[in-house]
Amino acid sequence: MKLRQKLFSLLILLSPIQLGRHFWPKSSFLLGMRIDYLSPTIYLTDLLIIAVLLLWLKEKWTERKFKKIFFADWKKGAVFIIGFVFLLINCFWAKNRPAAFYKLAKICEFFFLGCYLVKEKITLKQISPVLTLAVVFSSLIGLGQFLRQSSLNGIFWWFGERTFSLTTPGIARAIWRDHYFLRPYATFSHPNSLAGFLLVSLVMIPPFLKNQKYFFPALFLILITLILTFSRTVWLAGIIVLLISVLRILVKKQIAFKKIIILAGLFSLSSFLLASFFLKIMPPFFWEEESFLRRQNLVFLTLKIICQSPFSGVGLNNYLPALSVLISQNENVYWLQPVHNIFLLIAGETGLIGLFITALLLKNFLEKRKNNYFLFLAFLIVLLTGTTDHYWLTLQQNQILLTLLIGLSLSSD
Repeated sequence: MKLRQKLFSLLILLSPIQLGRHFWPKSSFLLGMRIDYLSPTIYLTDLLIIAVLLLWLKEKWTERKFKKIFFADWKKGAVFIIGFVFLLINCFWAKNRPAAFYKLAKICEFFFLGCYLVKEKITLKQISPVLTLAVVFSSLIGLGQFLRQSSLNGIFWWFGERTFSLTTPGIARAIWRDHYFLRPYATFSHPNSLAGFLLVSLVMIPPFLKNQKYFFPALFLILITLILTFSRTVWLAGIIVLLISVLRILVKKQIAFKKIIILAGLFSLSSFLLASFFLKIMPPFFWEEESFLRRQNLVFLTLKIICQSPFSGVGLNNYLPALSVLISQNENVYWLQPVHNIFLLIAGETGLIGLFITALLLKNFLEKRKNNYFLFLAFLIVLLTGTTDHYWLTLQQNQILLTLLIGLSLSSD
């Protein structure tokens, strides 16, 4: 095995960690506060990606196959060149240019990682064992945090675990019969991003596990951690994917359409009754009015931001600076967070042009991915969870997994 292949496997194994070095220039401050999303950060996984790409380029140069890293289809190449030029101009238009160019650099990094996956024809079967280890490791950390009701500390700091406990201000908690408990973070920034990572990985790895005797223990551990995150959107996405899978199996077995409708109705009814039961015993948890109002206000403010620059957007990574201006104008929002919808976030930062390009790529991608069922489901989960959260576009671990998902899908053509 070549060194770059070993480093790539190490990248997959360490993809859930967030160990990195943050820098705090003036561009990373808003309203006197340090903002993580604007902080240029060099993660350990960034170093691994750069090492893999440099070794790959050196190898292609030595073998005189350098041209093979570029697009064989000039039409596809032209589309990506036009997209890059648009984003480059978008960065020059941005008020916070350092933050915009940092985001552009990250996009280029993940783009070339995707190219590596496609050109080297990396398959899901190849990375599945390592990805399984990574997800199981994250699940163990999350389960340990839940049992301890605090961070594990010690060596886990080197994996990017943050120090917290049940009493830490702003920590994510759930409630059961008037008793609060900590939602597990593992090495992620929030339980929701952990849950999204777990669910997408869970869909990607089962068909390719070589040793089936480890499948059910791993599945049980991941599912338990997934439930304990109390990420309701991820739960819902999981139920939808499960329902699609059941219907697909029934259709393959040529079950009558009426029976499918009856089964779907029974499934929906049982889900409603189960949800009603939980709503009855845990209303404060399922209906967090403050959280809902915050997200709702962010949506309204995002529409205002889009109206400011409807075609070009406010600039890559400039959503929060634009939001801070609205807040300083006495808007009734004091929550400096990206809007919890990836499509609104794209529209806010790159305008309707960026959203249109994204829609075209998305349409083309989904049409081609129907022949790869598990990758199609994984991408569907990204879309479902992306309508109520932003971590697929803003957090390192989820961005890496999304890049892997897209690259693996394209390499399977």
